[in-house]
Amino acid sequence: MMRPGDCGLRAACISERSNEVAKSKRKHKTIPAKSNGKHPGGRPKIVIDMEIVKQLAVIQCTYDEMAAVLGITLETFKQRMKEPEFSSVVEKSRESGKASLRRTQYRLAMDGNPTMNIWLGKQWLGQADRVETKGELAVREMPQLNVIIEAGPAVTP
Repeated sequence: MMRPGDCGLRAACISERSNEVAKSKRKHKTIPAKSNGKHPGGRPKIVIDMEIVKQLAVIQCTYDEMAAVLGITLETFKQRMKEPEFSSVVEKSRESGKASLRRTQYRLAMDGNPTMNIWLGKQWLGQADRVETKGELAVREMPQLNVIIEAGPAVTP
């Protein structure tokens, strides 16, 4: 049977015992070092789906957009971009997307799309719209337009 004063004493004993156990675990615990040797232990690396990264890079998403879709911070994404394998995948996928777009534009031009023909001519061949002016520009007056609006029968006051 517990007496009124035993409760505090018992809690102190439990607390002291749990502190001893915690110290013992810390003392004997071995923490495997990371492969880079910087910090032993630490937070585990976030797993990023590289197929999603490739798809986002192909459509020329910004780093902000990629990070948001992947559910990571922009800072985490930038840290990963410092890794050669990761940045290589992003850059190759971006270039692949540009080539795919160029191929589609070329196909449209070859199929006779006049807008695409003009645009590609300007982009690839340096063509430009020419505006020629000869002499002075004359300012013409527009003739006065008289418009009659029929509003129904006239109302006299």
